[in-house]
Amino acid sequence: MILNSCKRSLVFVILLCFGAVTYAAASTVKAKIKGKITNMESLRDRNISGMELWYKDLATNKEEKIKVYVNYSGDFTAELPADFPINVELKYNWISSIMFVVEPRQTTIVRCEIDQGRLSNPQFFGPHKELNRVVAAYSNERIGLIGQSYADLALIVRQPEKAKKISTELYERISEGVDNLLIEMDADAQATQWVRQDMHYEFYRNILRAELDNVRKSPTDLPNNCCLFLDSLFLNFNPAIMSNSYIDFINEVRNYLYLNISKAMHPTELALKELNFYEMNLSKSAREILFTNTVMQHLNSKNELLLQSFLPLHLKEVKNRSFKSRVTAAYDKIKSYIIVDLDKATPLPEQTRLMADSRILEEIRQKHKGKLVYIDFWATWCKPCVQQFEHSRRLKQEMQYKDVAFVYFCAMSKEDTWKKMIKEHDLAGDHYLLDKEEYETLSKIFAQRGFPHYSILDTQGQIAYKIAKRPSELGELMLDMQDLLP
Repeated sequence: MILNSCKRSLVFVILLCFGAVTYAAASTVKAKIKGKITNMESLRDRNISGMELWYKDLATNKEEKIKVYVNYSGDFTAELPADFPINVELKYNWISSIMFVVEPRQTTIVRCEIDQGRLSNPQFFGPHKELNRVVAAYSNERIGLIGQSYADLALIVRQPEKAKKISTELYERISEGVDNLLIEMDADAQATQWVRQDMHYEFYRNILRAELDNVRKSPTDLPNNCCLFLDSLFLNFNPAIMSNSYIDFINEVRNYLYLNISKAMHPTELALKELNFYEMNLSKSAREILFTNTVMQHLNSKNELLLQSFLPLHLKEVKNRSFKSRVTAAYDKIKSYIIVDLDKATPLPEQTRLMADSRILEEIRQKHKGKLVYIDFWATWCKPCVQQFEHSRRLKQEMQYKDVAFVYFCAMSKEDTWKKMIKEHDLAGDHYLLDKEEYETLSKIFAQRGFPHYSILDTQGQIAYKIAKRPSELGELMLDMQDLLP
């Protein structure tokens, strides 16, 4: 009897521990903030209320706030979700705020005063101490520098012939103000980069938002000159810190993308098109944030058709555990009346699926079963393509004892020149000179927009990287390949 009781107790403890481990694995990563109001003794009323901590929930792209309780000695603590280093704002009575950066699993210490009802003289300790000194000063000037740009831009987008000139002048004026502030603060390289990037993305978000607001008021399609700057804008910024301006900007880009594509598009095609846009333009972290935002919106709207296309793709493509946990938890709340097959997205219509097929691709899969396939899109007239051939030889030497096959897709080139260059550059591998139809099909499958372009098929013949590293990026490319090899 005693033995059975012990066994039951042991089982209970094991289950309890397992539950605790499971919960810990699914729980959100946190950042901690410890603060102190240093002049509490001089304040008439030590009962401070109206203190809040504002941050952006990256999974939903919603502004969230936490009530901050300040004790009689002026001390306060707070925790917030932070899967990446993010910027937050400590706000007091809605009229005063301090912006600073927090780090996942780290404690940031902020000390400040309350002077005439406003937060002042902030000091920081812990991670990003120097950066936070500059960011806090920048946050005080931010509204004056760029906060009014939206109102100006909302007017000029109605005059497209003047928009470029006026927006350029406005950007230069804002940029000059930011540069003067950075000089005054004696900002280091990291702080300079963060502030300039924040200014850059906030400004362009205002342009995009103004243009989209103008378009939404009209039933007509997007004008030809709308958002032309997107083609040249540096979207693929992989910052150490996810600034709110950057996240807001790429969400506006997603809104633009949705307006600029057919509303009649099949949901799975829409999901793949969205993923393809992210892969070509955004860093890995930004891709996962933005796609999670999309799926959380569909979960909130409870659109069964969209969820059947987007949800399985999210669980497959997004690796961040916290984001996966948030999406799964949101789905659990609605799955009693909306059932989604998480193992399979809704298939494309037959016509679209045929467009995504390729005789050449199937031939490569059959020939190189069980091998990693590195694909090189090139053209005989493309000088950067030719410059990469030397690095390709080094890559082949490094991977010669691995199961890796090299495939070359040449397009828009003459056959005699193609054959001559293969021999001249000693390009060992499988070669295909693509006709127009073959090139159009394969370029869509691999999201190829220019030369050179590189892609990787995994050992199962599936596309692991539509956009892979170049041979000249040897170290990073080899690490990507090693991860895919058994």
